[in-house]
Amino acid sequence: MPKFLFPSALLGVCLVACGGDGSEKAGNAGPDEEPPDTTIRMVEADSPLIEYVGRVGFSYPKSPEYSSPAVKVRVRFKGVGVAVHFEDQFAYGTNKNYFDAVLDGEVLPKVEPTMGVTRYELATELDYGEHELSFVKRTEASIGRTLFTGIEVQGELVPPPGPKARKIEIIGDSISCGGGVEATTTAQCTEGAGGWGVPHNNARLAFGSLVAENLDADYHVTAVSGIGLLRNYSDMYDARPMPEVYDTRFLQSMSSPLIDPQAFVPDAILIVLGTNDFSPGDNPPEDPREPMDVAEYAEAYIAFIDQLLADDHYPDAHIFALGSPMLTDGWPSATDTFRADLESALTLVEEHYAAEGNTQVHKLFVPKVPGRGCGTHPGVDEHAETATLVEPFVRETMGW
Repeated sequence: MPKFLFPSALLGVCLVACGGDGSEKAGNAGPDEEPPDTTIRMVEADSPLIEYVGRVGFSYPKSPEYSSPAVKVRVRFKGVGVAVHFEDQFAYGTNKNYFDAVLDGEVLPKVEPTMGVTRYELATELDYGEHELSFVKRTEASIGRTLFTGIEVQGELVPPPGPKARKIEIIGDSISCGGGVEATTTAQCTEGAGGWGVPHNNARLAFGSLVAENLDADYHVTAVSGIGLLRNYSDMYDARPMPEVYDTRFLQSMSSPLIDPQAFVPDAILIVLGTNDFSPGDNPPEDPREPMDVAEYAEAYIAFIDQLLADDHYPDAHIFALGSPMLTDGWPSATDTFRADLESALTLVEEHYAAEGNTQVHKLFVPKVPGRGCGTHPGVDEHAETATLVEPFVRETMGW
């Protein structure tokens, strides 16, 4: 029976009867069988046997750095145990990222880092054989960066699965970050730094990520809570909207290096923006902000799509301009038309490209959900329901 362990600072020790070289003694091996290799090996982060999917910086190859949600480290190994080595930033001394480890399709206990700890054991006493592990960042860029330093296996790494044939990028806000997706109580939504329910955020379970997984695509999540296309939910903090930060490695940083757009060329781009542009924002009721102008928003949206379709980015990509599962009409004022306005703007965008003869831009409205996650964000089931509506549209459009 395999043991799936909560992360710990355990020293690297042989977990079964071992020979002098650290490998398992093969007392039961038949005369013609090769004994299982259960030597404990540390494989550094720059090994070609380790795959990275997401916005990862390799300025220091032995400690690649990332902050974006849903960044995935993927390996295959032949053996009986596995641990990951990484250093969490603990931004401001209080923030901590959280991670999912998915081993052979099974989600292991959530990985919660401890300050000063760099080794986290994930599983031991597995059946000897080949296993596949994905180590996924649940939390978003604003929580901080991660330095990944290697994989430790009781056995050996084997060639990884390799990049998938299909590639998708999801560009969005807290919805695409999986904000509050796993929370089931109000109290959980006050946990973590800032009282934002961070331990219950999970970009891996957001509907864009689910669509990509179900379509067997590698994917990048380029998303920041509160961000908009033209204006953010709040201008009290970083007021840069998505087009201004899109080309940066670390979306939360004012001094980030730029990405190389050609390092990951998506076939399809899902844009899930607009909730923060059209919402009332965090202005007080006595000083409401001006309603978003539909034509102005559509013009900004077109400019952003042109940026994405430029020759130095992704001229062959299909763009899916998605509506919001959170916006509604008639709230907080009976005369508010936030949802209708966003959908009107997306219609103008699609019509603009159709008039130019461009068949790469597609609008898709998604239903409003009750919002069972934190702060009326979609919960796990609601994200899954939305994914079942988006996936066939993308599949059919892309011919997948």
